[in-house]
Amino acid sequence: SNLLVMLFFFSWLALIFSSAKEILKTPSNYYWTFWALRPTFRSLFITFKNFSIGYNATKIFYFIATSIYLFLFARGTLKLRKQRELILCLLCLSVPILSIFLISKIKSVYVDRYFIASSLFYYFIIADGLNSLNKRWMILNLSAIFILSAFSLKNYYSYFLPCSYEEHVGIYKR
Repeated sequence: SNLLVMLFFFSWLALIFSSAKEILKTPSNYYWTFWALRPTFRSLFITFKNFSIGYNATKIFYFIATSIYLFLFARGTLKLRKQRELILCLLCLSVPILSIFLISKIKSVYVDRYFIASSLFYYFIIADGLNSLNKRWMILNLSAIFILSAFSLKNYYSYFLPCSYEEHVGIYKR
């Protein structure tokens, strides 16, 4: 099945490579060509912070949510460390993000929304971290996540973007 998918995809490779060549040839002084900021290592942390609670939470809620998600990510990683699924999840999570990060050192195309498909693997590890907790701690963590997400959604529906543009590249107030 992978060979069949590759054969169907092969016809698109010429288009992808010609587009990539044009992107690299385009002068970077055209602001409408690529509006994304050149990423820094802080951009990687911002990506995972945005995976955790989104763009619309205030800094204190970002800090709390990121702490909870980091704890659950570490628990999930430790739980899965002897299984092949962890390697697959980490590869599917990190390879797209790191490859676009490296490409963006040449031409800036790094936007968090491009990694929605990769975030699924982040959430798989988080879910395993939640699953490794006893019932009481699981309910406590889930309640905290729901409450923090509710505040973020409130800001979203009131059109509030509390952080700098670097933390929500490509997102604007409606």
